[in-house]
Amino acid sequence: MAGLMTDLLSASKALDAQQQGLQVVSNNLANVNTPGYSRQSIVLGSAGVMNSPIGEVSMGVEATGIQQARNPFLDAQVTQELAQTANLQAQDTQLQQAQANLGETVSGTSTAASIDSTSQSTTGISSALNNFFNSFTALASSPTNTGDQQVVVQTAGTLVNTMNNADSALSSLQSSITAETAQGVGTVNGLLKQIAQLNGQIQQYEIQGNGSANDLVDQRQSDLEQLAGYMNFTTSNIPGTNGQIAVTALDAGSNPVTLVSKTTVEGGGITFDGTNFSGGSPNTLLAFTGGSLQGNITARDGDIQTLRNNLATTASQLTAAVNSAYNPTGTTGNFFQTTPSSGQLITLDPTLSVGTLKSTDTGNAGANELALAVSNVATKTFSTGSGDRINGTIGGFYSQAVTSLGESITGVEAQLTDQTNVQNMVQTQQASVSGVSQDEELTNLLTFQRAFQAQARVMNTVNDLLDVTINGLFGSPTD
Repeated sequence: MAGLMTDLLSASKALDAQQQGLQVVSNNLANVNTPGYSRQSIVLGSAGVMNSPIGEVSMGVEATGIQQARNPFLDAQVTQELAQTANLQAQDTQLQQAQANLGETVSGTSTAASIDSTSQSTTGISSALNNFFNSFTALASSPTNTGDQQVVVQTAGTLVNTMNNADSALSSLQSSITAETAQGVGTVNGLLKQIAQLNGQIQQYEIQGNGSANDLVDQRQSDLEQLAGYMNFTTSNIPGTNGQIAVTALDAGSNPVTLVSKTTVEGGGITFDGTNFSGGSPNTLLAFTGGSLQGNITARDGDIQTLRNNLATTASQLTAAVNSAYNPTGTTGNFFQTTPSSGQLITLDPTLSVGTLKSTDTGNAGANELALAVSNVATKTFSTGSGDRINGTIGGFYSQAVTSLGESITGVEAQLTDQTNVQNMVQTQQASVSGVSQDEELTNLLTFQRAFQAQARVMNTVNDLLDVTINGLFGSPTD
């Protein structure tokens, strides 16, 4: 009798274990397309043993827990690669916008980039420069032609507007990048707060003995991967805290700065002063090397600012060279203002008009030495060694400035392609460990189903034997 009761109890535990296994499989299949979900599996173990006249007898099997398929090293690598990809994506986006603001077409390959020459370009500053110098060439051919004089003033105005508008657009882009980065900092602080809250929930769940907080861990990993899109960081388990982690970043000296510790966001999160990021307690300057926050600032203060500097240099050299050719004595009026209006790269002299435009200082209406001199500025080679602001021609210097931007874009895109491949490879490895395979789960489903059916038959058999034992040997209660 005691043996049959033990068998009944053992079969009951086995039924319960197989049923829980079916529930885990069902949960996996339900979340096969859920982002961030990691596959779970039932952990089966011995229900213990008991002594009998013939030795120790197993008391069967029972479910001892639910295990999550997760590799912490792969998870950390995924966040690292996501941060690097986001950094390059941010740079590429902002540099592409800067190029669009110039109105120039830059052709690039994996190794080089080039801009159309000023003689072929039809848009942007290159075209405006070309038209400006061509108008003076035409004026030199017919110095008294009112139509040619009007064209000179018109093309000069177009050149001034085009250069100033390009610089203004780049300035606006930089301001937009700053605002976008500040908004990103707000998102980062929200994610840091969520991670700290999940730390507390995971600890509370596990300390109460409810098992592993698998779903909460999945949520936290999803938040960490979102965070990696904005900044690079490292995580570490805090010993003795029931699954809580710390999130740290590095300062300029590569020293760790704790941003999240258990349920606390140190210093309230990170801050951005328009140039630098800081965080932790005490507040410390951070040195990000990945994520869109740093990618934005790298583009803003790097290639975009360099382009603006080169535009300013182009305008300054153009102003000085044209004024020197147009007003060689320094006494008969300049073409461009020596000191441009506030916020402008270049402006026309306020006295310039069709009526005041000069082609000569000789008093001979048909002379053209000034018009020729300005026209020749287009092909004049300048040298910083001689006190000039640039080396080479004005058009060549500007072309090189834009080409440098194109080369930067080409380089970033090449890096981005390689980095995306690395990221995809690591995410594939992560999915091979944590992802749900429908084929595998269907196999497990059949396995648990068959095991459940087998244990049900065992219970039926034991029940029949008990019925025979109780009612057959001792008689039914009605006998």
